[in-house]
Amino acid sequence: MPEIKHTFTGGKMNKDLDERLIPKGEYRDAMNIQVSTSEGSDVGTVQNILGNVEGCSYELIPPSSFTVGSVSDEKNDTLYWLVSGDYNGADSYDWNQFSSVSDMIVRKTPAACEPVFVDQFAFKVDNNTSLNLGSISQLTDLPVEVYSQIQPGWTVTGLTSGGETSNTVEVLSVAPSAEYAANSAPGNIINIAGGFVVPLDATTSTMSPGNNVLYLADFNPSAGAVSDFIGQTIDLFDSSHPDYQTNTVVNAQIVNFTIQTIQPFPQAPLLQLVSYVELTLQNSITTFTNSSSFVPQTTTGATVLSTSYNGSIIWGSIGISQIMLPIPNNVVNHTVSTALAIGDPISIVNSSVTGCIGAINSSTQFTLVECSTGVPTNVGGFSFGFVLPLQTTIYLNTVLNLNVSSPLHENLIIEKPRVLNFEHNNYITGINIIDNMLFWTDGKTEPKKINILRGIEGTQSFTYIGNSFVYDHTRLMVEGVDRGPIKEEHITVIRKAPLQPPYLEIKSTAGEGLTSGENVITANPSPFSDASVGELVTLDFTDIPDDPFGFKVGDMMLLSHDIDDLPDNWTIRVSIESIASSGGTSTFVVKIEAMTPLFDNLAVEWYGHLEQKPSIFQRKLPRFAYRYKYEDGEYSSFSPFTEVAFMPSAFDYEGTEAYNKGVINSIKSLKIQNFVTPDIPLDVVGIDLLYKDEINPSVYLLKSVSPNDKKLRGETQNHWNTPGSSPATNGSKGSYEVSSDNITLTLPSSQSLRVWDNVPKKALAQEITGNRVVYGNYTQGYDTVQPDIKAWLGSRNFDSDANEGEKSIKSLRDYNIGVVWGDKYGREPPVKTSGSLGSIKVPKSRSINSNYINVDLQRSPDWAEYYRVYVKETSNEYYNLPADKVYDAADGNVWVSFPSVDRNKVDEDTYIILKKGPESEEMITEEARYKIVAIENEAPEYIKTTFERLVRTNTDGSKGNHSVKLYGGSATTPTPTFPSGANAPDPGRKGFSIDGGRWSENDYNTAYVQGVAEFGMQLTSPKVLFDDVIQNDSGSTTDELYVSFAKEEPDANGNMVPRYTERYHVVSVEDKEVTQDNGLGYYYINLDKPITSKDSFITDVTILQDDNIHIHFWKKTIINKPEFDGRFFVKIKSDSTIKNNLISTPSTINDLMVIDSFALYKIAENSINNYQPSNGDKFLFHNSNDTQHAPSSVSTCTKSQWETLLKFGGSTTRSGWFIDNATFASQQKPHVNSPLPSNGKLSFGAVSTTITDGNSRVSCDIDSEQNGEILSGLRYPPYLFGGSETSQIVVSTSLALSTYLSSMVGTKFHGDGLSNGQVAMRGVDEFNNNKYIDLGYSQFGPNHPSVDGKTTNYNLDWRIGVEGNSSTDQESVVVNNLQPKTLFRVNGSNVVYKILGVNKFRLFNYRGAKRSRVTKIPANAIAFHGTHWSTTHSSRVKEMGKKQNRRITYRIQYEVSEIYSPDAYAAGNTLDTAGQPIAGIVANSSSNETIQFLTEFSVDAENPVKN
Repeated sequence: MPEIKHTFTGGKMNKDLDERLIPKGEYRDAMNIQVSTSEGSDVGTVQNILGNVEGCSYELIPPSSFTVGSVSDEKNDTLYWLVSGDYNGADSYDWNQFSSVSDMIVRKTPAACEPVFVDQFAFKVDNNTSLNLGSISQLTDLPVEVYSQIQPGWTVTGLTSGGETSNTVEVLSVAPSAEYAANSAPGNIINIAGGFVVPLDATTSTMSPGNNVLYLADFNPSAGAVSDFIGQTIDLFDSSHPDYQTNTVVNAQIVNFTIQTIQPFPQAPLLQLVSYVELTLQNSITTFTNSSSFVPQTTTGATVLSTSYNGSIIWGSIGISQIMLPIPNNVVNHTVSTALAIGDPISIVNSSVTGCIGAINSSTQFTLVECSTGVPTNVGGFSFGFVLPLQTTIYLNTVLNLNVSSPLHENLIIEKPRVLNFEHNNYITGINIIDNMLFWTDGKTEPKKINILRGIEGTQSFTYIGNSFVYDHTRLMVEGVDRGPIKEEHITVIRKAPLQPPYLEIKSTAGEGLTSGENVITANPSPFSDASVGELVTLDFTDIPDDPFGFKVGDMMLLSHDIDDLPDNWTIRVSIESIASSGGTSTFVVKIEAMTPLFDNLAVEWYGHLEQKPSIFQRKLPRFAYRYKYEDGEYSSFSPFTEVAFMPSAFDYEGTEAYNKGVINSIKSLKIQNFVTPDIPLDVVGIDLLYKDEINPSVYLLKSVSPNDKKLRGETQNHWNTPGSSPATNGSKGSYEVSSDNITLTLPSSQSLRVWDNVPKKALAQEITGNRVVYGNYTQGYDTVQPDIKAWLGSRNFDSDANEGEKSIKSLRDYNIGVVWGDKYGREPPVKTSGSLGSIKVPKSRSINSNYINVDLQRSPDWAEYYRVYVKETSNEYYNLPADKVYDAADGNVWVSFPSVDRNKVDEDTYIILKKGPESEEMITEEARYKIVAIENEAPEYIKTTFERLVRTNTDGSKGNHSVKLYGGSATTPTPTFPSGANAPDPGRKGFSIDGGRWSENDYNTAYVQGVAEFGMQLTSPKVLFDDVIQNDSGSTTDELYVSFAKEEPDANGNMVPRYTERYHVVSVEDKEVTQDNGLGYYYINLDKPITSKDSFITDVTILQDDNIHIHFWKKTIINKPEFDGRFFVKIKSDSTIKNNLISTPSTINDLMVIDSFALYKIAENSINNYQPSNGDKFLFHNSNDTQHAPSSVSTCTKSQWETLLKFGGSTTRSGWFIDNATFASQQKPHVNSPLPSNGKLSFGAVSTTITDGNSRVSCDIDSEQNGEILSGLRYPPYLFGGSETSQIVVSTSLALSTYLSSMVGTKFHGDGLSNGQVAMRGVDEFNNNKYIDLGYSQFGPNHPSVDGKTTNYNLDWRIGVEGNSSTDQESVVVNNLQPKTLFRVNGSNVVYKILGVNKFRLFNYRGAKRSRVTKIPANAIAFHGTHWSTTHSSRVKEMGKKQNRRITYRIQYEVSEIYSPDAYAAGNTLDTAGQPIAGIVANSSSNETIQFLTEFSVDAENPVKN
């Protein structure tokens, strides 16, 4: 018969179809078969299943154990069993037969059986009944194996020989033995060689950078085998040698060289084959710097390594010192006072070395050996600490009752929390293996997973406990390191996540400590001589006690030999490569990054200044978190994110920009810290630092750190091990500095939503599909309780003067408080609330405070390990809108303008609430809640209408008190009389007349007022006003002329205040023959409507005299002003709150408005009481009259004093305006108020050092004895001599210098030109019945253009506030207002002042004259050709020309404005009257006030809201 052959390649049983329809490769039914799936020729073959074979032996698995699950790994031909120990409690276990009980995972491979995981959860130990009996709360003197394992949470039960048990108690804590100081016995160091050979570069004969190989010379065989060196630490040279260094040997071998010894000529070199020990070191050998460190072997008879080895030519030098290597030593010297016994266990602190006492040599010395073998154990160090495990004390949570009589509790049963939790008869069916990972779930405990290879690695040790051999509990192995007994949390599928956010250290400046100023000055002279860009240079700085330098490696430092040039005008910019401190000096190795083209590279001293980095995250609100990376590649969910990393800038809301600059993030230094916490899981091998901002929901990876990262540049630790925010020994650690906001690596979106790992608490089924573990028939979630939450509002102190924001919850909000509990693995159920007790309403009255919510939680479920508080704002949308300006709407409402960017925040029928007014930190206590009546995206026409006052009647005598004269009539009784056609503005009339002569002329004579000469007001003709207005040249097509009237009446305080009529439209103006000759002409003003009866008060006086009536002409314009651009307008009802807080607080006072302002400081002589006015009253003269030296009490005369004063309380000098009550050194000629040349330059070769003002006083040293100066470039040594003042000698031929110096013989009493503190300005003063204030402006640039002072051009630019001098042109806003008749006030005061006159003084602050002399030269001295400069002259020219050496002072004569401040005028107020703001300026500090220049307010119908 033919052979029928079926191949079952499908490998599939198919019972769905009739057997006749079964496809090829499938079968209908089968038993005890398998289909071959190998790649051989038998693929698809049906084979019998083989029978059972023996698994693993009894020695590995105790006979009472029970297999609860198994799985086969067919890929590796391995079978795994999950084995449960037979244990139902200490009182039911056969402790006589077994000393421990364990759950296990065992596998059988083709090679052997082996344990994969051992969970030893209970064991029996002997009890020392002489110590541990009775009712005790602690245990001591137990077997050493107990101390190596036991931890808090384990339990202890007493056991008698008959199997009776005591009560069970829990271990509360374990107190280890005290640490004892010890050292190893002497003689544990030997010399392993007579010297060493260092390979040198073949071409340069210098040490090769990066070399880590050396060769031993004269090797000492007694040091041991060559291989013993591997892993040892060696010393090159002794510790006192300048090139001393240590290194670790990573490889050692013997190599052969041909040695060439040079012989005396003419003998040929001697060749010899020798062996050397080659050591490869872990780190590169640091280049030797001391000449004694090596001796090049190049002389006759010396040894030179010249033969090729491994392809390289080896040159060498023999080290003259020795290599030191520790040798094994087990002798321990100690100071333990308690008795020790042979066999006592010992543990070396901070080391893996353990052992037992092998021999006791004396009361202070023993030897250490391995406990089981007695082999000597090397203690490995000179000085160390050790502990005695037998002295460990175990504290219990309650009393353990152990029998004190027979039967004694001779044993203790130690139980620990179970890890595997296998149970007899509870079969585990959900088991899978994938990539050396074993996953299982038992339906009763957490789903679990182990790394098979790491489990085997940690299950290698075994112990004899009692009479039984048992495997020790599996150890947690992390990157090959034993991290202690493994716990359940190490093998659960769900992994713990961090519960605390990282800590942020935020600063608005870079650098901590001393980073600039006069103490940051180089100590090594001329460090930059012959230096160039890219070179390394060493800078030494003298350490300042209690003020360490704040520079770090990687920082940029700016340098200049002139401290005044820093930071802006630096000369050299360097990066810091390394920093070292020794002996009071900090040594910086820096790399030159940039240099200015021309500078004095021979300058001896250089000042340093830390270059500030730009702010990071300027327009972002970043938050940071982290997550764990575990040994097996799992990542935890995220930690909580930090609060927003935000440091506000000073509040500065610009209405024109609709932007608060205070919300710009000013962070310059940000460190993420404390991400390595003390409770970090032991199997975490890395941490990812994470970042997110408010712009999008993505989470970004900022940095991955691990404990094995390299050390940071310039630091002793890496990111992981750097101390955190607290220096506590057991505190959190880890620190990472964020240097940029350019973070681009985005985590997958699935990670962003991963609040916690949603692994079920337990599951019956499990399967692997794709790359996922899928669970079935599972349990998740928790039963929660109703939380008892109490919440209340708290407030912090808030410094409103700081001008910076504070964290706060928002007012006018409702907040609900909820809680979420989490278990130990981070699972969290939904948020739970507790009703009204967990709600907070923040009223408007709290908006002035920095508020926060306190939460108290009274009840939690038993399973919860922690809780989080959640806050939900339940209010409707709520926005803050900064109002820009307020306008009257003329219908009982107001229009409020807002920036257009806020337009989408409001609409009609919504409400706005006024919280604070302009220029005030005070809260508005009223409800101030307004419904929006209307919204306009463009300015309403009514508010686009402005009235510009063109002219008003005078307020002096030229107007006259009788309005009848103003209207062209006569004050006759009982009624006034008027020329034909003229009339007063009576109610009902559509026009009125104005006397032409009184309105327009200067003076005139007329007979109609009883022949008395009258004076006119010189005002613009109403006819001219009308004609100009209707030309519509303002940009509007609707310009019109209006007129109104005002009557000045006394208020309750007697002050005259105006009462206005409405404005009337002028339709035409008639000129009725106005002539000066007849005085009878008048203007007639025609109106578009009659004057209303409500304005009858202007003509109520019968004969129109003594009525104090004024006429105002206005130009009405409807125009879209720039202030309307970018604004929308909201109409709300006007009430008293609006009027009092917005409208009634305009930016004008008494018809005045601020046009410019500036900050005013004060520089004052501290010893001003020692000065008296000069006879002419211009200056103050000191009482001492010392022409050469400043009195010691004077505080405003030296360079250093002025450099401090011009910092105005800050850290760097700057320009500024100040009340000048300081001394000066000289006065620039020409003197007061003389005009400047067109270029503004005057020569300081012409200064006044004798100040004459009624009497005279010398202002600087011009007559002290001074030695002359030796000029450079002379062939013979000269001698000192005082000569006439000069700057240079020009030699045209090499002749005797007597030819050039014969005319220079003169006195040597010519002084040094420095201020003697004798003359001072007067500050705020009153003399000759006049009031004055001296306003100074210093750091007056630019500097003199000469870099080295070798010039005879002494011109300085004295222009200020004008184009041409870019250093001072910005001061035009001040200088242009320092004119007679200008009005000004001090911000915060209502007193208005008027300038009457101005004088200017151009002054030098501390150096008043250059004053230099040259030496006389002997007649036979010869000078080289060229110009020989006086260095004294050069240095003083540079100093004279510095901007901080000069100032310009304006002496302002002023008075109180009688019109705008009548009360202060009457009281005779001065600027520094007590209670006025200037009186409060603290001299020589950052204290200042703002001076405001004013002008008449000319635009009505708008009221700006200030910032």
